[in-house]
Amino acid sequence: MGRLTDRLGSVRALVSTTAPTTRLAGYSYYPYGQERQVTSGDQYKFATYFRESNGLDYADQRYYHSEWGRFLTPDPYQASAGPEDPESWNRYSYVRNDPINFYDPSGLIAQIPPLELDSMMDPWRRSSGAIAAFPSVPSDIYGIGNALWKPESAILAPSPLPPQDRELLQAAFDKAIEALSDPDCRGIFGTRGTRLDPATVLTSIKEGGQYGSIKFEKRDSDFGAARTYPSGFPRLSTATVFRFPKVSIVINSYNDDQGVYWNDGDVSENTETLLHELGHALWFLGVRGGQFRQRDGSEENQQFNRNLINENCLKKIQW
Repeated sequence: MGRLTDRLGSVRALVSTTAPTTRLAGYSYYPYGQERQVTSGDQYKFATYFRESNGLDYADQRYYHSEWGRFLTPDPYQASAGPEDPESWNRYSYVRNDPINFYDPSGLIAQIPPLELDSMMDPWRRSSGAIAAFPSVPSDIYGIGNALWKPESAILAPSPLPPQDRELLQAAFDKAIEALSDPDCRGIFGTRGTRLDPATVLTSIKEGGQYGSIKFEKRDSDFGAARTYPSGFPRLSTATVFRFPKVSIVINSYNDDQGVYWNDGDVSENTETLLHELGHALWFLGVRGGQFRQRDGSEENQQFNRNLINENCLKKIQW
């Protein structure tokens, strides 16, 4: 059985994957995901989310309530509220109240939906294995007319990442590890007296190990070069400090001459990006003694963190 989705990743039909192809079920939604005609739960439905039998949508990092049009818990990333962007101030809101043009697969940030159908199907592949996606959706598959549609081909492989993403990662990672060999650089992360070593944590994240992973995703220019998000269920490491078991560093594959982005190819800038995100990653992992400013994403705090890395890390290594 295959799922046909729209550009937001919402399941619009279930179809058989053996010839002749038949439509098994159909789904339609109001803008915030409430079904026009309620169907059974415990299946994927709205905007890549898995709708449980209680009606709540599992959004990876949070639960979403389609009837309310909002998440049940606030965005765990405290810097998600930018002072220059009033739509970001409500940390419970879904895609900044624009569900027609954006979706949020991770439950953490609004994204522009991919235009390619094979990319749109990636969330289903990750959660339930490869399934058929079809290059077009004729009206018959939705029950308009009586003809049966026989797809000529199925798209089963995800679009490859640009090769430069990972190539640039290795160069920046090597320089970041070199910088972390200096005690002044290690000192800004506040890990002394903890079980976490910055170089070990960064290596683990790069390799997709114990402490998390790095993903490359094409976001818009407002996303910046990279962001770090917590992963898994938090635990109290002290009476007041929550720590997450893992993090996910999302690096923006977007490129633009007007800004500094990963694929500009500047090793020093990419090294700074890795070290900057490492500071946020360690905070999510429970480290509270570092010099990084974590509370919001203001330009003042971002610049403070950049200067901190430049003075204590980047100036200590050979370029």
